[in-house]
Amino acid sequence: MTPPADPALEAKLEELRRKSGLRLDSDAVFWHDGRPLEHARIVAALHEGIDRHPESGEYIVRVGREWAYLEVEDTPLVVRGLETHEGFRRLRLSDGTLEPLDGKTLSLGEGDLLYTRARGGTMPARFSRIAFQSLAHDLELDAAGRAFFRDDAGVRHELPRGRPTR
Repeated sequence: MTPPADPALEAKLEELRRKSGLRLDSDAVFWHDGRPLEHARIVAALHEGIDRHPESGEYIVRVGREWAYLEVEDTPLVVRGLETHEGFRRLRLSDGTLEPLDGKTLSLGEGDLLYTRARGGTMPARFSRIAFQSLAHDLELDAAGRAFFRDDAGVRHELPRGRPTR
Protein backbone atom coordinates (compact mmCIF):
# COMPACT_ATOMS: atom_id res chain seq x y z
CA MET A 1 0.00 0.00 0.00
CA THR A 2 1.31 3.45 -0.93
CA PRO A 3 1.56 5.87 2.00
CA PRO A 4 -0.44 9.11 1.69
CA ALA A 5 1.43 11.93 -0.03
CA ASP A 6 2.85 14.75 2.06
CA PRO A 7 1.38 17.97 0.51
CA ALA A 8 4.46 20.03 1.39
CA LEU A 9 6.78 17.46 -0.17
CA GLU A 10 4.58 17.22 -3.29
CA ALA A 11 4.59 21.03 -3.64
CA LYS A 12 8.40 21.15 -3.39
CA LEU A 13 8.76 18.34 -5.93
CA GLU A 14 6.41 20.19 -8.32
CA GLU A 15 8.50 23.35 -7.91
CA LEU A 16 11.73 21.46 -8.66
CA ARG A 17 10.17 19.81 -11.72
CA ARG A 18 9.06 23.22 -13.04
CA LYS A 19 12.53 24.70 -12.48
CA SER A 20 14.35 21.86 -14.22
CA GLY A 21 16.11 24.24 -16.61
CA LEU A 22 15.46 21.85 -19.50
CA ARG A 23 14.67 23.37 -22.88
CA LEU A 24 14.35 21.88 -26.35
CA ASP A 25 15.11 24.32 -29.15
CA SER A 26 13.61 24.34 -32.64
CA ASP A 27 16.44 22.14 -33.96
CA ALA A 28 15.72 19.49 -31.28
CA VAL A 29 18.83 20.39 -29.27
CA PHE A 30 18.43 19.97 -25.53
CA TRP A 31 19.66 22.77 -23.27
CA HIS A 32 20.09 22.82 -19.51
CA ASP A 33 20.47 26.12 -17.68
CA GLY A 34 21.53 27.88 -20.89
CA ARG A 35 24.06 25.30 -22.10
CA PRO A 36 23.55 22.67 -24.81
CA LEU A 37 23.67 19.07 -23.64
CA GLU A 38 26.24 17.12 -25.61
CA HIS A 39 26.52 13.67 -24.02
CA ALA A 40 25.01 11.38 -26.68
CA ARG A 41 23.40 8.87 -24.29
CA ILE A 42 21.86 11.56 -22.11
CA VAL A 43 20.50 13.39 -25.15
CA ALA A 44 19.09 10.13 -26.57
CA ALA A 45 17.45 9.26 -23.23
CA LEU A 46 15.86 12.71 -23.05
CA HIS A 47 14.53 12.48 -26.63
CA GLU A 48 13.08 9.04 -25.90
CA GLY A 49 11.52 10.33 -22.69
CA ILE A 50 9.52 13.21 -24.19
CA ASP A 51 5.91 12.86 -23.12
CA ARG A 52 2.88 14.83 -22.03
CA HIS A 53 1.73 15.49 -18.50
CA PRO A 54 -1.41 13.34 -18.14
CA GLU A 55 -3.47 16.15 -16.59
CA SER A 56 -2.19 19.45 -18.00
CA GLY A 57 -0.92 18.25 -21.38
CA GLU A 58 2.33 20.16 -20.85
CA TYR A 59 5.51 18.65 -22.27
CA ILE A 60 7.61 16.68 -19.85
CA VAL A 61 10.61 14.42 -20.11
CA ARG A 62 10.75 11.09 -18.31
CA VAL A 63 13.87 9.17 -17.37
CA GLY A 64 13.02 6.03 -15.49
CA ARG A 65 10.54 6.89 -12.74
CA GLU A 66 11.63 10.54 -12.62
CA TRP A 67 10.30 13.34 -14.76
CA ALA A 68 10.48 17.12 -15.18
CA TYR A 69 8.73 19.79 -17.20
CA LEU A 70 10.27 20.61 -20.56
CA GLU A 71 10.19 24.00 -22.28
CA VAL A 72 9.70 23.35 -26.01
CA GLU A 73 10.60 26.13 -28.45
CA ASP A 74 8.70 24.78 -31.48
CA THR A 75 7.80 21.10 -31.52
CA PRO A 76 8.85 18.24 -29.22
CA LEU A 77 9.90 16.10 -32.19
CA VAL A 78 11.83 16.83 -35.38
CA VAL A 79 11.77 14.73 -38.54
CA ARG A 80 15.48 14.17 -39.15
CA GLY A 81 15.09 12.22 -42.39
CA LEU A 82 13.07 9.75 -44.40
CA GLU A 83 13.70 6.08 -45.03
CA THR A 84 11.95 3.79 -47.47
CA HIS A 85 10.75 0.37 -46.31
CA GLU A 86 8.85 -1.93 -48.66
CA GLY A 87 8.11 0.96 -51.02
CA PHE A 88 6.72 3.32 -48.37
CA ARG A 89 8.48 6.25 -46.77
CA ARG A 90 8.88 6.46 -43.02
CA LEU A 91 9.85 9.39 -40.88
CA ARG A 92 13.05 9.13 -38.83
CA LEU A 93 12.23 11.18 -35.74
CA SER A 94 14.55 12.91 -33.28
CA ASP A 95 13.62 10.32 -30.64
CA GLY A 96 15.11 7.60 -32.86
CA THR A 97 11.82 6.04 -33.90
CA LEU A 98 10.46 5.38 -37.38
CA GLU A 99 6.85 6.20 -38.24
CA PRO A 100 4.89 5.98 -41.48
CA LEU A 101 4.63 9.18 -43.49
CA ASP A 102 0.95 10.16 -43.54
CA GLY A 103 0.14 12.90 -46.03
CA LYS A 104 -3.10 13.70 -44.20
CA THR A 105 -1.12 14.99 -41.20
CA LEU A 106 1.15 17.41 -43.08
CA SER A 107 0.78 21.18 -42.78
CA LEU A 108 2.79 24.26 -43.74
CA GLY A 109 3.71 26.69 -41.02
CA GLU A 110 5.14 30.18 -41.07
CA GLY A 111 8.10 30.50 -43.40
CA ASP A 112 6.86 27.39 -45.23
CA LEU A 113 8.17 25.05 -42.53
CA LEU A 114 6.69 21.59 -42.94
CA TYR A 115 4.99 19.92 -39.97
CA THR A 116 3.32 16.60 -39.27
CA ARG A 117 1.73 14.72 -36.38
CA ALA A 118 3.65 11.84 -34.78
CA ARG A 119 3.21 9.22 -32.07
CA GLY A 120 -0.26 8.31 -33.22
CA GLY A 121 -1.18 11.95 -33.79
CA THR A 122 -0.45 12.96 -30.20
CA MET A 123 2.60 15.16 -30.85
CA PRO A 124 3.58 17.67 -33.50
CA ALA A 125 6.87 17.28 -35.34
CA ARG A 126 8.70 19.73 -37.60
CA PHE A 127 10.66 18.62 -40.65
CA SER A 128 14.36 19.45 -40.65
CA ARG A 129 15.66 21.11 -43.80
CA ILE A 130 17.17 17.83 -45.00
CA ALA A 131 13.93 15.91 -44.46
CA PHE A 132 11.95 18.70 -46.15
CA GLN A 133 14.28 18.62 -49.17
CA SER A 134 13.79 14.88 -49.56
CA LEU A 135 10.04 15.52 -50.00
CA ALA A 136 10.40 18.58 -52.24
CA HIS A 137 9.71 16.67 -55.47
CA ASP A 138 6.33 15.55 -54.03
CA LEU A 139 5.25 19.06 -53.01
CA GLU A 140 3.59 21.54 -55.34
CA LEU A 141 1.94 24.95 -55.24
CA ASP A 142 -1.02 25.88 -57.40
CA ALA A 143 -1.72 29.31 -58.90
CA ALA A 144 -3.77 30.27 -55.82
CA GLY A 145 -0.82 29.52 -53.50
CA ARG A 146 -2.28 26.32 -52.07
CA ALA A 147 0.24 23.60 -51.25
CA PHE A 148 -0.20 19.90 -52.05
CA PHE A 149 1.66 16.69 -51.29
CA ARG A 150 1.51 13.50 -53.34
CA ASP A 151 1.97 10.43 -51.13
CA ASP A 152 3.45 7.01 -51.96
CA ALA A 153 0.08 5.75 -53.19
CA GLY A 154 -0.25 8.75 -55.53
CA VAL A 155 -2.95 10.44 -53.43
CA ARG A 156 -2.78 14.24 -53.53
CA HIS A 157 -3.28 15.96 -50.15
CA GLU A 158 -3.86 19.68 -49.71
CA LEU A 159 -1.68 21.00 -46.91
CA PRO A 160 -3.43 23.31 -44.46
CA ARG A 161 -1.53 26.41 -43.39
CA GLY A 162 -0.43 26.70 -39.79
CA ARG A 163 1.75 24.93 -37.29
CA PRO A 164 0.06 22.09 -35.43
CA THR A 165 -0.63 22.89 -31.83
CA ARG A 166 0.03 20.62 -28.93
